[in-house]
Amino acid sequence: MMRIGLSPCLLSQGWPFGFCLLMLGLRLSGADFQGSTHLLDFDFPPIRYSSSASSTAIDSLNQDLVNGRATLHRSESRGYLDAVLESLDISPSSQVLVYAKSSAQRSFIGPRTPRAIYFNDELYVGYIPGAPLLELTASDPRLGTVFYTLDQEADRDVSFERTNQCLECHAASRTMGVPGHLFRSFAVDGAGWVDFTRLGGQMTHRMPFEARFGGWYVSSAAGENAFHGRLLVPGESTPFREQSYPGARSDRVALMVLAHQVHFHNYLTRLNFEARIAVEQYGHIRYLKQKIFGFIRYLFFVDEAPLANEIGERSEFIKTFSARARRDDSGRSLRDFDLKTRLFKYRCSYLVGSAAFDALEPIVYREVARQIQEILEAEEPSTPFDRLAREERAVIRTILLQTRSSLTKDW
Repeated sequence: MMRIGLSPCLLSQGWPFGFCLLMLGLRLSGADFQGSTHLLDFDFPPIRYSSSASSTAIDSLNQDLVNGRATLHRSESRGYLDAVLESLDISPSSQVLVYAKSSAQRSFIGPRTPRAIYFNDELYVGYIPGAPLLELTASDPRLGTVFYTLDQEADRDVSFERTNQCLECHAASRTMGVPGHLFRSFAVDGAGWVDFTRLGGQMTHRMPFEARFGGWYVSSAAGENAFHGRLLVPGESTPFREQSYPGARSDRVALMVLAHQVHFHNYLTRLNFEARIAVEQYGHIRYLKQKIFGFIRYLFFVDEAPLANEIGERSEFIKTFSARARRDDSGRSLRDFDLKTRLFKYRCSYLVGSAAFDALEPIVYREVARQIQEILEAEEPSTPFDRLAREERAVIRTILLQTRSSLTKDW
């Protein structure tokens, strides 16, 4: 395990301890800045997280339920899960399963009843067989991650309830100090209990594969277990009742996509909050220079951990995820997978152009768009963006020009 110590010369020269920490942070951030972690006061102006109305697909569905324009069918086996997934346009093929007891409903979670997560680009649904609540989150363009529950036992007046109770865990350093998602690799025992003295970090596309997916099931081919997850091989029996879930797998490509997506959402929320605060307090965003650089670095996957093994089979998740693509005139998309040495064929996040991305504070949005253009059009981009070959950058530029007009309108 790598250990980082403070410079003894700073301490010996009488520098304050806090200043030493600041200098350490600057020294690390200059080489690999991945976002701030201190908690923001997001309930105060200009954010007003708790007192501001959210505007997500879940809120829209809730309004339709109240007005009688929509209904949710409840089944005896899975409650409202199937109806919710269909209503929110979330494919069951996105299913991933975690048996670590890490949720507020942890007493219902275990190796025989893992918690299932289903997702699309903006929404996440958590389901545990036998648990009283569905747990949902949505990416709100202005508020970032918003949390909801749905009573699985309700037989009338069915509605989603927005809740802030999740913020006790989901607004912390590991969510970048804003309301966000936790996607972690766990050290667990055979019953799924988490060893909190040996917790892994927040999983992103940067984390080496050998450190990923502890406490998670991973559907894979035999002999490809290059991670901590519990391997599920086709044809072998599983320790849980598969009929309790609408999906057939705990898809490893879906897990890899989540490793990119949840941190992107957290990072986007952090950048948006800080930009709004900076504009209100200072009228400029000069203090966000390094944070914007770190965000663009993440957006271009320049620190992505290489695949340990090529992924040969094509799961249903890969098909449904790719089917959502916006393609250029040559049929290329930011949702095209590579799965040989890396996750995506073209290393620019498919979440560019999402509603949350487009809702960035305008002054930050313009700066991000300018820097993306500069990197893609440079003859020799600066480090670390020189890791993307000229040909790949040219394709990404064409895809963005033809599919993301809001981002490229000034190019």
